[in-house]
Amino acid sequence: MDKQDRKKLFGLILKNSREKLGFTQDKFSSLIELDTTNLSRIENGKSSPSFDTLCNMIEVLNIDPNYLLYFLKFAEKRHSYEDIETFENLERIKTDVKKGITDLIKLLAK
Repeated sequence: MDKQDRKKLFGLILKNSREKLGFTQDKFSSLIELDTTNLSRIENGKSSPSFDTLCNMIEVLNIDPNYLLYFLKFAEKRHSYEDIETFENLERIKTDVKKGITDLIKLLAK
């Protein structure tokens, strides 16, 4: 996994975490003391947060720091960016829809 893929996955996980709490980019930016434009660049994988900003993100989201970087363990097992992105996006889908997607994947994998 290259540097750009790591930034994009970090941004995707950050965005999903923010949205799960119902924070808009404006609200979250205010809480972590970061300009909205910079937050957008981080969520889109175009830049990385500073250490202080990362700490603020973790505190505001009230999450284990490892959660924002869990994809690194997937990378050790040679999962592709697309595998991890798919997994992360599945987190956003309602449970009943996930069942249908799982059934479809099983059919396609045969």
